[in-house]
Amino acid sequence: MYSSDFPEGDRGGNSFTLDEHQGVENLHALWDSAVLSYPNDWQQPLSNEDLANVEKAATEIRNTFTRGRLFLTSKDPAHWAKESNDACTSFVYQGVQIDSWPNDQYIHIGQMLAKQRLAYAGYRLADLLMEIWGNNTPKEATKFLW
Repeated sequence: MYSSDFPEGDRGGNSFTLDEHQGVENLHALWDSAVLSYPNDWQQPLSNEDLANVEKAATEIRNTFTRGRLFLTSKDPAHWAKESNDACTSFVYQGVQIDSWPNDQYIHIGQMLAKQRLAYAGYRLADLLMEIWGNNTPKEATKFLW
């Protein structure tokens, strides 16, 4: 964002500070956590428990945002970037103030938007992997592709 507060930009939300909650101190970190849906920073390598939590989150996202509910017609990464930019400009910065905390409605809508964007990314990655591997997709990966 560019504004009088950020004439050089806010570094993708990193300089847009928030009133700290659950270790989240800026707008970028809030969205990295899928708006408080998941830990902000996963420890690497993932523990078995964290891996199970990731799989549970992926299942929830796939069940909520099925392939049929999304418009996956474009294979153009520039179009995907525009979608994300449009989401950012139409919602991410709306109704949130520097050094405050977003209201419950912002958090709820933000969680749904973030999960929707994750679903788009997951389906698009799956499609790309299928293009690369075709019928030779490793068996252990197929449960994540649909």
